[in-house]
Amino acid sequence: MQSEKILLDVRNLKVCFATETSDITAVEDVSFQVKKGETVALVGESGCGKSVTSLSIMRLINSPGRIANGQIFFEGKDLLKLSNNDMRKIRGNKISMIFQEPLTSLNPLFTVGNQISEAIYTHQKVSKEEAKKKSIDMLKKVGIPRPEYVYECYPHSLSGGMRQRVMIAMALSGNQKLLIADEPTTALDVTIQAQILELMKDIIRDSDTSIILITHDLGVVAEMADRVIIMYAGQIVEQADVYEIFSSPLHPYTKGLLESTIKVEDQKDKLQTIEGTVPDPSEMPIGCRFNPRCTATKERCSQQPPSLIEVKKGHFVRCWQYESCRGGAVNE
Repeated sequence: MQSEKILLDVRNLKVCFATETSDITAVEDVSFQVKKGETVALVGESGCGKSVTSLSIMRLINSPGRIANGQIFFEGKDLLKLSNNDMRKIRGNKISMIFQEPLTSLNPLFTVGNQISEAIYTHQKVSKEEAKKKSIDMLKKVGIPRPEYVYECYPHSLSGGMRQRVMIAMALSGNQKLLIADEPTTALDVTIQAQILELMKDIIRDSDTSIILITHDLGVVAEMADRVIIMYAGQIVEQADVYEIFSSPLHPYTKGLLESTIKVEDQKDKLQTIEGTVPDPSEMPIGCRFNPRCTATKERCSQQPPSLIEVKKGHFVRCWQYESCRGGAVNE
């Protein structure tokens, strides 16, 4: 991977949340890169650290949370060392985010049009009339009927799906080089979902924008992603290009996620499931964090935590059963 092609470089990210008794680690030892024009999917169950990782990139971790360690390089600059004013110039302009819950992300006191226009007017140095015109155009592009009317509406008067599309319009209205999309199509019906995904593809093609796509929908991953990062209990447990993940998954957790997906040709009466739940961050298992739920666990798994190692070129996994394959071929 040539350094000039790397847009985002996250190194050894650690995020903690303070409690009355101690610090709880929500994300630990997370490192990955995003190239220009690349779509990287962050995948895992709720509570795995995907959203906390994305909020860290935006520098939106608020008290009692804090970024305890790591570096986040964007276009060669460490975002964690920028002043608040310099970060504001990047946030919403060069880096945009589609948040998971639009009702808490939109200001209830202003119309949706006012909020989209302000983002455009602030960052793009255009007139207020031009900002309004572009706002209405973006509302139309994300499939909102009567965009001129919706422009004048307040968030509470719109449905959940409409609010989500407003958030997407706002995020896509800037000159973003990186778009972070946290479950962007969850509240949308299948037709609108397809429309939004197609719009995101158009943006990548037309402007060389990179995307971090946070999702649990493996169908969306297969359609959109170039590379996939599987997270579990605050750590990356597997990372590879999308074809490797789907054709040759290595980590037991990744295999479990794929096996629990509905397949059209599958005639089984029951879906495969991963027994148990993601551990509480305050009570992480000793050793491998997945070992209490793993069907292939060995004695060593409950004693020592495995490292994330490269077992094939570009294919990383955090699992003791591949330790002997470090840097070499995988023999299963």
